[in-house]
Amino acid sequence: MEHTLDAYKFSINYWNQCRTSADTVTALIADGHYFHITRDMYDFWININPEYIHAYVGVDAVPYSKIGFILIDSTNDSNPDTVTIENIFYAPYRYGFDSMQTIPTFAANGVPNMNVGILAGLERSFRWNLNRKNWIETKIAEGASETSGIFQAIHIPMSDLNSIFGEGDAQTAVVVFGLKEDNTVELLVWSEDFNVQEDVEDVARPIPPFGNIDNYNLLKIALGV
Repeated sequence: MEHTLDAYKFSINYWNQCRTSADTVTALIADGHYFHITRDMYDFWININPEYIHAYVGVDAVPYSKIGFILIDSTNDSNPDTVTIENIFYAPYRYGFDSMQTIPTFAANGVPNMNVGILAGLERSFRWNLNRKNWIETKIAEGASETSGIFQAIHIPMSDLNSIFGEGDAQTAVVVFGLKEDNTVELLVWSEDFNVQEDVEDVARPIPPFGNIDNYNLLKIALGV
């Protein structure tokens, strides 16, 4: 996707239009599995110290329709004057790892007092892959509005990223969709260095239904609200 504010606004608006079609949303989400958050992104955000990172869904129409995630910290997103290209990162929605990267064997043991164990995280990801079509159809049936329907963004607590990048030398986090037992969609994030992490951070709160749109100025600008 072209790295311009106009391109990101168009892609967020395009996703908003797609939110009325179960077939379109299902096809777009099925065309990938995860996106990356990098240490360069984290180093930029840690100097701002926001409470959240806002991950907007956008559709890149060139050369064919595919989704990606437009990321901006909540501090800059709270003020329309600071919703600028300098404060935005783009994370493409990826289908699989590089061909030479080995899929690791996950340990079954959890870490006391941590957010979500590896097995629980994998269970939520597995539930999403099995049930996403039915979940999407149910959400589409609700209608697309500020308080119902398919999500337009999901906010990521900065504290979750601190737990991955704040200690050690992790360079990349992998972010995947998950589905809780109560049918709430979420993002799950863990370090790509699977050998050193035994927990998965629980990145919840899709928008809608949670959150005040007034705090999501990139969305308001994209939709002309």
